[in-house]
Amino acid sequence: MNKELIQSLVKKEWYIQGIAAVPVFVFACSISGIKACKKTLGYGYSKFIYDFQKDYLELYYSREDLQYMCDEFMKWYKKDKNYLNWLDEKSNEEKKPFFEYMKEHLNSLSRLDDNTLLEHYKKFANMFYFAFGASHLVEGISLTTDVVFKDLLLKSLQKLSKADKFTLYFTELTQPTRKMFFPEFNKSMSDMVDYYKKHQKQNNYKEPSLEDKKLQAMVDAHVKRFFWIRSQWDKAREYTQQDVIDEIKDAVDKNEQITVTTDAQLMKNLLRKKKLFKELNLNQELIDLVEITDFVTYWQDQRKIVILSGVYAFQQFVDEIAKRFNVDSRDLKYLLADEVNPDDIGSIKNINLRERRKASIFIHYKDQLEVFTGNRYKEIKALLVKQHKEDDVKELNGMCASLGCVTGRVKVCINAAEISKVEKGDILVTSMTRPEFVPAMKKAAAIITDEGGITSHAAVISRELKIPCIIGTKNATKRLKDGDLVMVNANHGLVRILK
Repeated sequence: MNKELIQSLVKKEWYIQGIAAVPVFVFACSISGIKACKKTLGYGYSKFIYDFQKDYLELYYSREDLQYMCDEFMKWYKKDKNYLNWLDEKSNEEKKPFFEYMKEHLNSLSRLDDNTLLEHYKKFANMFYFAFGASHLVEGISLTTDVVFKDLLLKSLQKLSKADKFTLYFTELTQPTRKMFFPEFNKSMSDMVDYYKKHQKQNNYKEPSLEDKKLQAMVDAHVKRFFWIRSQWDKAREYTQQDVIDEIKDAVDKNEQITVTTDAQLMKNLLRKKKLFKELNLNQELIDLVEITDFVTYWQDQRKIVILSGVYAFQQFVDEIAKRFNVDSRDLKYLLADEVNPDDIGSIKNINLRERRKASIFIHYKDQLEVFTGNRYKEIKALLVKQHKEDDVKELNGMCASLGCVTGRVKVCINAAEISKVEKGDILVTSMTRPEFVPAMKKAAAIITDEGGITSHAAVISRELKIPCIIGTKNATKRLKDGDLVMVNANHGLVRILK
């Protein structure tokens, strides 16, 4: 990859996502985007830039690619409204081999010889990366249609002299109508908490115990279903029986009311949308966007299960390989699966993985992939920084994901290791939330994110928790500091720094 090409790529317009991540897991992004999307959809992304520093990633999505993906999707959707169902079916087909492989082989890795282990590793990586040939379309839709949706709705409301109620209608029109995993997780937790409370006095329990066979069966089923819930893009975290027992105990001790979205509430959301279609006299383009947004919210949620399940499985491979070949597992995550040669086991140690982990840029352009470290990293990093300078500001703007206005102290959490510092009433500020952020989200008075659209995890969960949320500020994690006093006016998508 020559200097001219690199400079031309860097100067493109990029949408940047910040996240705790490592190459071997998150490389699903460019493989699925460039190769799997093309195979499944007939169209795909062309370029990605990954900037890693000590297990933190800034992932660069080309805005040109995002718009192209959205335009191609809309062409197919307008031809056939059944395209959404087709996409859902293709996603289910693509993830099936991956889950079957996990079920059949994951528990037998330690019994494989070295060469076979590495062969299985490469095969598994390929299955995982190609599990998103359809669903990687999510970013193309969600990160592009938000503004169109917002502008069309505002114009419709202005005609009716109801522009002052934009945020209220926007929130109602983006409420989910399909089942998702967080409400299902809460339902499972609520059932266990209710069972424990009911039998606590009867059996003289001091705290939840697996000696109660009924409770043990419930806990086992919960862990089996949500084994991936604590994993993220940089590391898989085991979700154990003891974790569940601790969560039950904590909910009982705090007399916590676990929010559960019922089928009746989902139906209520659907009926409310249909009523608003008529009440606001929405045109077909806007109605289509409402339905697309609802589908993408659900689709993104289902994809998250595949992603985190894959990270969990990858971690088992990485740990086994690291142990066998005496390599630090944290460094091994900077070796891409395609770089592993089962016929030359020693090649694993030929690449300076520690240097990659310290700081590295991966540029994937069409069929070309190159990794830059050391001085070359610094050169390209300087170009990226120059392109994306930010000015000091006292106000931030984003998009409302959940209504409300509150004041509180900021807690910036770049990764899950930092969420323990969030206390009741704090303002959680992060690049983007993931399932492992939920304990902090429950304590927060409001949520602010750099990235994400109206179908993002932060948007969905904040509405579930009924707390204010502003998404897509672009730079909240850089502009805000721990302890800053801010007013979060989600009704107007505004964050004001007070002190």
